[in-house]
Amino acid sequence: MGFETPTLPEVQNAPKPIEEPKPDGETAGIVQKTRERMLTFFEFNKLKLREYFGKIDEEQLQSLLELEFEQSKKDTPPISDVFDPEAELQNLRTLPREQKRGALTEFKSKLARQREAWATCRTFLRRKIEVNHDVKKQDLMDWIDTFSDEYGFTDEQTQTAEDIIDDYYENRQSVKEIREQYPDDVDLVNELSGQIISKDTKFRITIGPMSVNIYCDSFTAGRLFTQESVPQEFKYPAFASQSDTGIKYNVITWGTSDFRKYRSDYVVHEDQHQENKLFAQRFDVEQDDSLDLWNRYQNEQDPNIKRVQLECYLRAKRDTALARAKDELIAMKIEKKFPHSYDIWFKQDNSPYDYLSYLRDYKNTDLWKECSQKLLVEEYRRIIESAITAFDQLKKKGGFSIDQTIALLTDKPLTQWPKTARRLLEEDK
Repeated sequence: MGFETPTLPEVQNAPKPIEEPKPDGETAGIVQKTRERMLTFFEFNKLKLREYFGKIDEEQLQSLLELEFEQSKKDTPPISDVFDPEAELQNLRTLPREQKRGALTEFKSKLARQREAWATCRTFLRRKIEVNHDVKKQDLMDWIDTFSDEYGFTDEQTQTAEDIIDDYYENRQSVKEIREQYPDDVDLVNELSGQIISKDTKFRITIGPMSVNIYCDSFTAGRLFTQESVPQEFKYPAFASQSDTGIKYNVITWGTSDFRKYRSDYVVHEDQHQENKLFAQRFDVEQDDSLDLWNRYQNEQDPNIKRVQLECYLRAKRDTALARAKDELIAMKIEKKFPHSYDIWFKQDNSPYDYLSYLRDYKNTDLWKECSQKLLVEEYRRIIESAITAFDQLKKKGGFSIDQTIALLTDKPLTQWPKTARRLLEEDK
């Protein structure tokens, strides 16, 4: 009688292995695309972290920008051909009434998309310069060409962008040369400021993208700010200036108790002032006719016309003050980690931010007081507050970064910020 090797019950009852089905071509493609998206997602976040902590190199930044550009094309659809807003607007005026509505909708869409593309392009250029202050011009122009191909920049728009880049390199070269020419810190400060500073004065000098950064105590900063030989303590953390020859420099104070505390965080603010100047000389060039307006006001005898002339004059001067407020507002906004009080322009305290203190009470007449209160106080405040609201709404509701929001609004005066923001937000819906 034979015996069989017993089999364990759990083995006897074990189910037969099921073969995993092989995916068809469509399923395999979906799986592959999902894997690629996951890899792209992880690579993107890794590069963003490296940039945030200042650990990214030029090659890595280029990879990051390429990923962001592909995403930007999804968020902001490209424009198939050259789009010249001024020319398109002229064409709109010649269209039959029944065609205007559809054409106007398309015009607004393209205008918003091109403006957003320019803003994104500008942030790309800024980030490349931050990683390498001496980045090759062609590397920057390549990005302008890339955006131009997708969003229809005109030759004039591209030329303006190149002119601004050239302005940057001119400033960059100037600060490098002046530092080489004056390796001694005190000699350099004397040359830039036109002052004669004692040789035992302590400075720390760094070279930024296009300005010399001068770190010193508050009394020395006060002297550099006022251009007076008698020391006065400077009550603010920093200021931006330039030499008689046009070389830009920033003065940043350190605490009197510890000169080693360099407060480099304020350099971001002052660098923005210097950058604003580059754009202002391209976009904010306006003829100052205030002197002519003043003479007309002075010579006019008719009281009704005289009021009109005075209002025109005060508006012209207010525009100058608003340009300064815009410069300061943008510099304040770029300081992402510092909250600010925006009441500095309204305190009427004769501070450096009280840009209209010299004019508000210039004449003690009823006409002057009335027009001044209306134009230089009430409307002035309303314009600035509306501009700040527009900036914040564009950033929050539009989902733009601070850098992008600044780029979207830089070429517009404060009076146009609300309208510009509203149009961009309408197109994003």
